[in-house]
Amino acid sequence: MANKNRAKFIGECQCCGHVQKLPNGRLSKHGYTKRWGFFSGTCLGADELPLEISKELIEKFIFSALIQKDNLKAAQAKAREVPTEQKAWVHEYVRATWQNKKSSYNWKFVDVIVTENGSKDTYKWNSYTYVGSDGKVEKINNYGQFNNTQEFLMDLNESYAKTFDAKMKQIDQYVIWQRERIAKWVPRELKPVEA
Repeated sequence: MANKNRAKFIGECQCCGHVQKLPNGRLSKHGYTKRWGFFSGTCLGADELPLEISKELIEKFIFSALIQKDNLKAAQAKAREVPTEQKAWVHEYVRATWQNKKSSYNWKFVDVIVTENGSKDTYKWNSYTYVGSDGKVEKINNYGQFNNTQEFLMDLNESYAKTFDAKMKQIDQYVIWQRERIAKWVPRELKPVEA
């Protein structure tokens, strides 16, 4: 017995541009992971009409992307504010565990512990540490010449703030791509699923 819901056609997603099957005339679920044994995350274009039939959702996706960019700009500006506490962003190395199979680097906002080294008769310098996610004290490398701890904290925070630039550039490229799709849009015939 044939499955009456089986997709006969394929179409392009209005959100991500991937070509998907169209069971019941709508895009199939895509953009998800089953890593944990269940569906996690789905493209916003899933269960919607394909681009061949409609461009209605593209403006919504552009608007959403621009809101994300505004949020990134705000987070970047906040990271660049002069610190009022002895806290900063560090790029923490997280070791693999039996639960987290891969080691990785993650940004973490931490209390910075300042230790003064040297004596009053010799050259003095500060060393900086923080308590890592695993509870161990981790050293923060100090590769620059800083007049005070606040300059050091600002330098750490600037490294974090710069990470937003690539994300915002990606959003700009997405918006350009989506606007081009709108400008070139004409209704098209759906392509059949190849057997």
